[in-house]
Amino acid sequence: MNFWSLNKTERLRRLDSYTKFMVTRDPFERLLSAFRNKIETFRENDFFGDVSNKIHRIYNRTSEQSSSTPATFEEFLRHVIDKDPTFPPIPKNEHWENYWSICYPCDIDYDYILKLETIEEDSAWLFKSLGLETISYPTGNSKPSNHDLLEQYLKSVDKHLPKSVYKHLQMDYEIFGYDIPRFIRDLF
Repeated sequence: MNFWSLNKTERLRRLDSYTKFMVTRDPFERLLSAFRNKIETFRENDFFGDVSNKIHRIYNRTSEQSSSTPATFEEFLRHVIDKDPTFPPIPKNEHWENYWSICYPCDIDYDYILKLETIEEDSAWLFKSLGLETISYPTGNSKPSNHDLLEQYLKSVDKHLPKSVYKHLQMDYEIFGYDIPRFIRDLF
């Protein structure tokens, strides 16, 4: 169900009477996860394969312009922070948009904000609070994106790019109480 397809009266009624929660994740790790899952894993004739290919063609700084080459992490990060979208535009996507721009945490009074880093504990507590003790959060990815993996990926990008990406993500870090990553603190 698309919340925004409801009429304004129904949206306001639900915001006032429903239990509202959202799940956040360390913003930089979330970008890496989106890259690994949607962009790096190139699939031809697929929405994300097309997005990856467009990103590669637009942000590639070499002469290589293969139509089946996925975007690199650096190209992806450049796309994420680009304030001057290309034409034809690459569609925005909820997997790498800022939380504040898609979940409206300053406008919606969420009852609960959970963190993916502690999702099993957080969801168990939430389900118990809501009287849903027979539900449990499913087991996650066995190779999740984390700070160590992120640091490995960042070794392949221009050394100034992470600071620009952090500035793009800064509001999400502040709103949801995430610490500035070590590799970013060292740049300031």
